[in-house]
Amino acid sequence: MLYILVKRDKDSYYLLVDPAERVDSICRILGRLIGNDPQDIQLLLNGQPIDADLGIFDLALDEYSTVTYKLRTIVSHDAEMKPVYEYI
Repeated sequence: MLYILVKRDKDSYYLLVDPAERVDSICRILGRLIGNDPQDIQLLLNGQPIDADLGIFDLALDEYSTVTYKLRTIVSHDAEMKPVYEYI
């Protein structure tokens, strides 16, 4: 098992994950903790977006790695009044 520290602003969480799992499992766990849909969470490793299909073991995390997240948010509506989303 592997502990991963995930931060956002003043909030931070230590998640216990299986290194054999995929990154989307981090989103599922984090989604339950913060009350958001896991599909609305974008993880970043050292400021770069992480593909949800990657394996956690493939991330090559070390003690200097920073894992943060952004939430998908409606920022406007298009001409057909459909929501336009961004990760903030």
